[in-house]
Amino acid sequence: MDSAIKRGKELGISMYTLLGGEPVNPKTVPTIKYLLQNYSDNSFFVCTNGDYLASKPSELEEIFMHDSMNIVLSIDASSANIHDSIRGKSSHKNVVQVANLLHQNKRVFGCITAIRPENYAEVTSSNYIDWIISLGHSYIAYAFTDRITVDMQDAAMQKVNSFGKKPIFVYSSIYGPVGQTSKEHLSRMLTIDKYGNLLNTRRERMHIGTLDDDWSTLSSNGAWLKKFA
Repeated sequence: MDSAIKRGKELGISMYTLLGGEPVNPKTVPTIKYLLQNYSDNSFFVCTNGDYLASKPSELEEIFMHDSMNIVLSIDASSANIHDSIRGKSSHKNVVQVANLLHQNKRVFGCITAIRPENYAEVTSSNYIDWIISLGHSYIAYAFTDRITVDMQDAAMQKVNSFGKKPIFVYSSIYGPVGQTSKEHLSRMLTIDKYGNLLNTRRERMHIGTLDDDWSTLSSNGAWLKKFA
């Protein structure tokens, strides 16, 4: 982690996203606290299902109340039945509990919703976004599972865009702000695994270098070109 952040600083990067699996658990909490203590001039986004935060809210207050910490909740439906069928029993109750806790403490937070066939209709509805707003979220990001085709992605974002202005920022993890469904707006996130390998994307996981490589040559890498050119 130290090497990745130090290398990121050399490139002017000050925002880091911690992903999983589930990045907030008993094994990772010491690392998260270490990052907040030693790199407080950076911002850390943690995408979590909320289960562990819900189980020990007082013990983990140091994390979710830290100014450098941005909590992103994984929410896949307003319906507990649908959400729990995807995330596991009681997951819906836990993530709503954490959302309420963050809202009560006036934290800025958001959620990411992974669209799949099971929740496609619900999470692309106006009522779903209104429910997310009611929980206090400042933004919602849509991600897409492998079973959602490109045409379905475009249709979903066009539908969401048709709802007009709502008091929440809506974007997709692939294109950025809703309505900009163009390859020119693809997210160019640098993904580093726990071994220090640089990957073209979190999903495809093609090895394109290491922390010690010259990152200025990335644009000529075949795996990078396949994704972005």
